[in-house]
Amino acid sequence: MTEKRLRRRRSADRQTLTAGEFAQGTFPKRDNAIGEPILWADCLNTSFLKNISFELRQGEILGFAGLVGAGRTETARALFGADELDSGTISALASKSERLDSAPVRI
Repeated sequence: MTEKRLRRRRSADRQTLTAGEFAQGTFPKRDNAIGEPILWADCLNTSFLKNISFELRQGEILGFAGLVGAGRTETARALFGADELDSGTISALASKSERLDSAPVRI
């Protein structure tokens, strides 16, 4: 099918042609309540990263995006302890009401 003809088709028809079936309802919209913070990164510094901070709340999905060289891999490596932090803290909850430690966890 030519590009010009495909543009003329309705969105539902394009989805059917692309996915093999109509995709509506495959990923139904859900109302997810965003809860309390469960993970904090505060001023993470490594030889590559400078002052990276973020907060993840219950019900959220965290993703790192950016161009090549933006520090996505380095941020994940620092977060999971694969690279040593020069400074900064990482804190997480052990359960809904209990922190891992009374002080922030240093990884």
